[in-house]
Amino acid sequence: MWCIRSAQSLACGSYTSSPYEVKPKSFSSSSTSLRLRAKRKPEAVTFVAQDLHPTQPTPAFILPEALHYEESAELRYAVSPRAYLFEPHAALMKTGLYRSIGAVYGLEALHPNSHLYTADTLPEAPFPGRVFAVEAVYPFASSQLKALGREIGAAQITCRNFPLRPEALRAKLRIKDSAEQTLFGTTASDGSHVLIRCRRV
Repeated sequence: MWCIRSAQSLACGSYTSSPYEVKPKSFSSSSTSLRLRAKRKPEAVTFVAQDLHPTQPTPAFILPEALHYEESAELRYAVSPRAYLFEPHAALMKTGLYRSIGAVYGLEALHPNSHLYTADTLPEAPFPGRVFAVEAVYPFASSQLKALGREIGAAQITCRNFPLRPEALRAKLRIKDSAEQTLFGTTASDGSHVLIRCRRV
């Protein structure tokens, strides 16, 4: 039995003895989808993560024998964010194939639980998610947040594996919302909390 839950739907399936063993029990048109196809063994599962109602084109992530690949995939961790930051699409995150994402696209992860990736160059294949050009990286220090807020001015805020929620971080920085730049609050590979200022590519 498998279940994938999103904010708008719940899709569940189970393995049977038919040639294609994973069958959805229920599915609705949500903003994300996850489909699994298998032949008799869980190791043969193919994951397909795709946006059902994209606001802009989003490449599908297709990985044959996904469970077997995830077990053997090697994921490297970056000491610090590189030139580009990658945030996988929500549908891709639901697969749990975090090592595979890095291996398939040649990316390094920031932290095992942050699920953000980085690289010096863009991958050849289109990445299924948001891609940002990193402009600055700041250590998260409460004593410096007001000054940092004045420097940033305005930004969208996303927090992953971070002690504060976006609204709490915004209040401490005293910055407005803006689509011009994005500020990520996250945890680096050494366990330190950092703020990454970047712009969408």
